Amino acid sequence: MSNQLMTVADLAEHFQLSEASVRSLVKSNALPHLLVGNSVRFDPTDIKQWLNEKAAERKRDNNER
Repeated sequence: MSNQLMTVADLAEHFQLSEASVRSLVKSNALPHLLVGNSVRFDPTDIKQWLNEKAAERKRDNNER
């Protein structure tokens, strides 16, 4: 991932998801995103941080079992 803002299509391709799945995650505020006018964009740094946080949560959850 570069530091350039990503589109829904970019993120979907990167994570091998459908664009509809990405839009659904945005709609539910499950992904960090920016609105640029009417367009949804993603900051790669925010996405990496979000992924790291999710991985840490999963690790904590697994350790508590």
